[in-house]
Amino acid sequence: MSTNDPTIKDYIDADLRGANLDRVIFSGDFTSANLTGCDLSGRDLSGCNLQFAQLTEAKLAGANLTKAVLFGAGLRDADLYRADLYQANLKEANLRHASLRFADLTEAKLTGAT
Repeated sequence: MSTNDPTIKDYIDADLRGANLDRVIFSGDFTSANLTGCDLSGRDLSGCNLQFAQLTEAKLAGANLTKAVLFGAGLRDADLYRADLYQANLKEANLRHASLRFADLTEAKLTGAT
């Protein structure tokens, strides 16, 4: 991935598996993006649209996912330790084997999540 602007705004269907995203500022639409195995620990993903995104084995420890849309997202085996999921939409998300220890799920929508 090469860009002069570190702000990613719309990466619908982007394949970012294992990409180094250290300098990226996240905002916008990541619908169906593949972020499998990415290290997003401590990152600000608040308000991002991650609907149907693949975040399998992603490291999201301490990430800010406040009001993020994770409807139908694949979070299998993801590390969400101490993640802030306040008012996040996790409806229909796959959370199998995800670590949610000490995650803030206050007012999160979890209908249909597995």
